[in-house]
Amino acid sequence: MSVVLLNEELNAVEMVFEDVETVQDAVDKYGLDEARLVDGSHAPGTLYDGTEFTAPDPSPAPVPEIITKLQLKRALTATGQWAAVKAGIEADPDMLEDWTLAVELQRSDPIIATFAASNGLDEAALDALFTAAAAT
Repeated sequence: MSVVLLNEELNAVEMVFEDVETVQDAVDKYGLDEARLVDGSHAPGTLYDGTEFTAPDPSPAPVPEIITKLQLKRALTATGQWAAVKAGIEADPDMLEDWTLAVELQRSDPIIATFAASNGLDEAALDALFTAAAAT
């Protein structure tokens, strides 16, 4: 058994004491405020509502900064958009040259902004596309 110290402002576990068995042991050993201690083994960040512990919502994964052309093609194929995007690339000589020469696609590259604008993608949709592409 262990004891956890609660962060009252966050209603979450702040620290875990593995070397004590009870709240009273933690009070005696560390001189901590008994009101902030609870019996149990829970990781720091675990939420506590006064009666039960719950895991915090996971943070969203960051949007990848770089994907490959193959990853983008696979993501667009999965959503049925690849044929239209490919036709758009082939119809624009500058875009076709950029696509042909690119080894990887950087989220911040102007070609991606042009691609997004020509395909009606806002920032959130483009982020979702990069995230989906990176997962392929």
